[in-house]
Formats: sequence, C-alpha cells, structure tokens
Amino acid sequence: MPSELEIGRLIGGLRVDRGLTQRKLAELADTNHTYLSKIENGRLGTMPSAGLLVALADVLEVDRDWLLTRCGRPPEGMAEAIGNHPTFFGGWRDVWPTA
Repeated sequence: MPSELEIGRLIGGLRVDRGLTQRKLAELADTNHTYLSKIENGRLGTMPSAGLLVALADVLEVDRDWLLTRCGRPPEGMAEAIGNHPTFFGGWRDVWPTA
C-alpha cells in the first residue's frame, strides 16, 4: 500500500505535468484546494476516496483504474464484485481491504 506522501507526490506530479495549479485542479475535480493541498503534501490523515481519485483521473487525463490501483484502491467495479462474490474474491480483501 503506498503511503499518503507517495500518493500526494504522484497526484502533484501529474498536476504539474499538465500545467495546472492546485486551485484549478481542485475546481475541475469539484473539491477544495486546501483538501487537495493536504493530499499532495501527505497530510490528509487518510487515503483519498475512490470517488475523488476517479474525478482527479478524469481531469488529469489518466486511466481511472491506473490511478486507483497506484493509490492502493481497487479498480472500478472490483469492490462491488468482491462484495458480491466473497468466496471467489476472498483473497482480494487482503490486497484491497477498503473493498
């Protein structure tokens, strides 16, 4: 599982590569710029939600599942699949405990 700081550096690096300010990325991803700053600096105190990561992926023009998995979250639909088929996907709970 990546650390909060690793996730923050990843998101911050993608933002800078796209020439966006924290304020602009936050606006486009429908979140608060101070919240985004905490994420980028590894000071959020928790992992960003899957919903926010999906919004950030869309704005940053990266694959949603790529960003989710890089941030230690299951790909879209996987959490539901794990919940619906616990016997088949039982081992995945160890990989993605948030699922």
